[in-house]
Amino acid sequence: MKPTETSSNQRDDSRQIINPHEYKLRMDEPQACYDAAGTPEEVFLLVLIFTVHLHTQQRKAIRETWGSPREIKGKKVVTLFLLAQNQYAYLQQRVEKESNKHHDLLQEDFQDTYNNLTLKTIMAMKWASTHCPHASYVMKTDDDSYVSYDNLVKHLTRSPSTNYAVGRLYPNAAPFRDPGHKWYMSKELYPGRVYLPYLSGAGYVISGELTGKIYEESLQTRYLHLEDVFVAICLKSLKVQRRNNYYFTCQRQEYSYCRFRQLISAHKLRPTEMYRIWRDQKRRRRCSLGPRRQ
Repeated sequence: MKPTETSSNQRDDSRQIINPHEYKLRMDEPQACYDAAGTPEEVFLLVLIFTVHLHTQQRKAIRETWGSPREIKGKKVVTLFLLAQNQYAYLQQRVEKESNKHHDLLQEDFQDTYNNLTLKTIMAMKWASTHCPHASYVMKTDDDSYVSYDNLVKHLTRSPSTNYAVGRLYPNAAPFRDPGHKWYMSKELYPGRVYLPYLSGAGYVISGELTGKIYEESLQTRYLHLEDVFVAICLKSLKVQRRNNYYFTCQRQEYSYCRFRQLISAHKLRPTEMYRIWRDQKRRRRCSLGPRRQ
């Protein structure tokens, strides 16, 4: 029997809800983590990829390259794309057709804008805690990323199973106060001189039980449009340490076979590069690698 929202998300009613998330799913895959009989599957890793309507080629490339494996070393992996609402009906019709074919798209009815990325993160946590609460780990990443499921699963099999959050950590980043900057943050919203240590939104992993906790914490946390900072605030409230791993990268990396043999995730890649990297990484070559940094 699949869990309901009330059974998987138990809210602390002693705290006030200041950031309600009342949006509805337009596209859903509630069976993604269950077998045909409705029995929960042993999902080791749930990967939630942020995308937008126009990025058809990015989704196609991911489905045909790094996001194609369903199992890594006996560990089940589920890969889904998340998007919100677009004003153009023809684009909505296109993604609905895509959803009917691939059954890997989730959509809520808020507007898909950069300042709403935090809403998409809350959506991700709500969906995961409701429809895949038994997943051991959950990754959030973007559709211009390249993720090595082999390296990630290998890392997670020796990682803590609870209260775990890992990615590329920014320990002392300062807010941008210029209103024209993409990452502008007003002093009113965030008066501090530096942000809490946060994991780059380009790609991070949390243990599965944290999805429901982060979702519930988000309802009681003042909204910030920078989703990685917002998640850091939620994790701090939950007393969860954010851990750094250098093999999660959030800047563009020039490709080399041996460098990418070690990486868990790379960022800012075009679809054509995903295909090239995927083909090249399938070849087995000898690399003279130094000690792995974790």
